[in-house]
Amino acid sequence: MKKKLILVLIALVLLALPAVALADTGGTAEAAVADILIENAVNIIAAFFIALIGVFGAWLTAKLGKATQLDTVNRAQQELIKLAQITVGELKQTVVDGMKAAHKDGRLTKEEITQLGQLLFDKTTAKLSASAMDVLTAAQVDVSALITGAAEQLIAGMK
Repeated sequence: MKKKLILVLIALVLLALPAVALADTGGTAEAAVADILIENAVNIIAAFFIALIGVFGAWLTAKLGKATQLDTVNRAQQELIKLAQITVGELKQTVVDGMKAAHKDGRLTKEEITQLGQLLFDKTTAKLSASAMDVLTAAQVDVSALITGAAEQLIAGMK
């Protein structure tokens, strides 16, 4: 409480000093008061604009941070999709063709498709960088669904 009272008294003294100084110049009291009011108004407006610049800077920083975050998530998703597509090609050459050849009709069973899906997920996530996985996890991206969707799109294009 004492600190606030001292600050108020200091502010009053600082406002009164220009009036006292102008009183000795021989100017009129009305002109001195008007000058003090104009000076204080200019100071208040300047403080307002400085605060406004600070608020605008904070808003702009938040917007740029959000754009950067979205760009980072997008890059991590693109990395995951690319790795899923590469893994689909690898599995086709190393596993799928052999599985299909083992059946007379050349079709995979539901169990084999489930195994391939798990193998695809495991191999793709093993290749994914830790930072990309962290970004996708933080952004709450369904990694499994993204891998499955990329694989299904690639497989549909192969047929």
